[in-house]
Amino acid sequence: MSNPKILIIGSTGILGLKIIKYLNTLKVPIEAATCFNNLNLLKKLKTNFNIKRTFCLNRNKSNDYSLLLNHVKKNRYDIIYILDTELNSISLIQSSLNFQKNCIYATANKELVIAGGKILINLINKSNIFLPLDSEHFSLIDITNYEINKIKKVYI
Repeated sequence: MSNPKILIIGSTGILGLKIIKYLNTLKVPIEAATCFNNLNLLKKLKTNFNIKRTFCLNRNKSNDYSLLLNHVKKNRYDIIYILDTELNSISLIQSSLNFQKNCIYATANKELVIAGGKILINLINKSNIFLPLDSEHFSLIDITNYEINKIKKVYI
């Protein structure tokens, strides 16, 4: 994948900023990024890192949530990083899964996995890949040698 098309949901948080800076060092372009509240930082990131499209998901600050949904329906992504913990993320991801094929969904958000768990995993398994970025997620997959079907139940 020479120049993957990347969307970062939650780009203004600690992990989002780290991923943006890391991708920049690799000279990997970012197609789109979102924030929930920090619109000023998102605008700076767009300028400083040449991000093509940005969206603010706080419905009190903008109408970008609907714009992002339409954008995801019309554009194919190779990688979607899910780094925010807002409740809108579950419905956004669920909607995007209906339109994305062969996309890697990478998350460090255990709350998202717990809240959306079975619904999201079933949708992801159809034609996309789920990639955990957090140590707890990765450990579950690693101990099964990437044979996820070996996991019957997880107690937290």
